[in-house]
Amino acid sequence: PLPEDPLPERSTSIGTTLAWTKDVPGLLATASGVAGPVILTTEGVTGLNPADGSTLWSYTRKNTRFCMGRCGQAPFRSQLLFTSPTGRYIAVQFGIPEEVESSNPVHNAMTVVLDTLTGQVTGEHPSNEKNKLQLTDSALLDGDTAYNLDDGKIRWKLAGKKERTYEVRASERNARSGPAGHRSFILTGPDNKYNLISDTDPTSTTGVANLADDPLTERLVVVNGWAAQYTNPPDLKGRETHKNIGGGEARAVTLDSLAGLGDGTTPVDLGRISGVNSAASRASGTLATYPPYDGRSKFDSSEYTDDIWVGAVFDTSTQRVTPATQYAGLATAKVGLMATSEKGQLSGSLVVRPGDGSDGATIPIVPGSTVTPPEQLARNHRLKPMQFFPIGETRYADLHILERTVDAMKAPGVTLLLLDGGGKTMPLSQRYYDNHVYRLYGLTGATS
Repeated sequence: PLPEDPLPERSTSIGTTLAWTKDVPGLLATASGVAGPVILTTEGVTGLNPADGSTLWSYTRKNTRFCMGRCGQAPFRSQLLFTSPTGRYIAVQFGIPEEVESSNPVHNAMTVVLDTLTGQVTGEHPSNEKNKLQLTDSALLDGDTAYNLDDGKIRWKLAGKKERTYEVRASERNARSGPAGHRSFILTGPDNKYNLISDTDPTSTTGVANLADDPLTERLVVVNGWAAQYTNPPDLKGRETHKNIGGGEARAVTLDSLAGLGDGTTPVDLGRISGVNSAASRASGTLATYPPYDGRSKFDSSEYTDDIWVGAVFDTSTQRVTPATQYAGLATAKVGLMATSEKGQLSGSLVVRPGDGSDGATIPIVPGSTVTPPEQLARNHRLKPMQFFPIGETRYADLHILERTVDAMKAPGVTLLLLDGGGKTMPLSQRYYDNHVYRLYGLTGATS
C-alpha cells in the first residue's frame, strides 16, 4: 500500500547518528529510491526503511540470476539498478533460463520495472543484457523500444535499418543507462555529439554538443534531469590520457530545456571544470565537478586523492553552486577507515569527514562483525579517508585494483555507509559476491 506518512526528505546533508546496521550477503548493487534506499542481492530487489533498515517491500525471482556481467565488488557503484530521475521507478534485468534463451537468442534477459514506493511490478518484458536501460519520469527506453513505466505497455520504437515508422536515423540509438531527462531521452549522434528526443514523440531530434562527461570513465552524468555542458570546451588534446587540461567554462542545464521542451529552468554557471565526477555525483545526488586539471597533480592516480577530485557542487534542488571547501554534504566528503586505539588495543572506525570541516561521523567497527579483523582493515593505507572518484570503472591499472572496501551513498532519510568485511578463502569456481557479507550502516540526523 501507499505509505500514509510523508516521504523522507531527500537532503544532501550527511547523517551523523548511527541508527541501524544490517548485514547483507550477496549484495550486488544499491540505488536511491523515492522512499529510501533500494538494494539488489542475488535473491532479488528490496526497498529499505531509511529509519531502521527494515524491509519495506521485496521482489524475488527464483531460478534466475541478477548478475550477468562484472559485479559484486563495488555495490554502491554497480550498474545493475537504474532509476528514473525522481527515483520513483527502478528497472533491473535478470537472465532467463538457458533452454528459453536457446530458443530465442535475441532475448537472453528480462527487464522488470518496480515502483520504489510500493514495490509493485509495473512492467515486465523480454530484453537483452546488452541493451541500455534509460528512464525518464514516465518511460523506459530498453534498447530501441520505449515502454510506459506505470503499466509496461509499448509506447514507441526507434526505426531500424528496414523500418521507417519514425523518422529517426538507424545510427541513432540509446546512448546510456540510467536516469535521463524528466521528459527526454539521450540518443547517440554524429561526431561524438548527442541527440535528444521527447519521451512521447521520437519523430524529431535535437542535436546537442559539448555535454561534459567524466573524463576518467567517459560516462555522461545526469542528476535529476540536469547535466553539465561546456560553453567554452577544454583542450581535448589530452583526451588520450583522459585529462581535460586546463578545464573549460561550463554550465548546469536540464536535458529537457536543451530538447526544446520548455521546462522553465535557467542554466547555472559552473565556472571552469575538467568534467563531472561520476562517483561523487552518484553517491550524493548532486552534480559534482572536477576542478581544472593543471597538469601538475597526478589526476588519474589513486595515490593522489587529497582534495583534487571535487572542485564544486551543483545542488539540483536549490540550483546553487558551492565550492568544495564550503560544502557540508557527501559529494566533497572523505570516506574511509581510520585506525583507532582504545586501552592500547588497535582497532578501526568508519569515518565521514565533510569537505567544509564541519562535524562528520566516526563509527567504531565492532570486533567480530567482519571476517577480516578491524585492526587489519585499518592498516590498509588504500582504505584511508578519501574523496569519491571512479574506482574500478576506468582503464587505469592502479584504479582497477583499488576496490572500495568502504563506500557511502545518500538516499532519502538516510546516509548509507558500506563496509566489505572480507570473505573466507574460496575456490576459483565460487563467485566473489556469494562469499562476502557486506554491512550497511544507516546514519540519520544531519550536519546542518
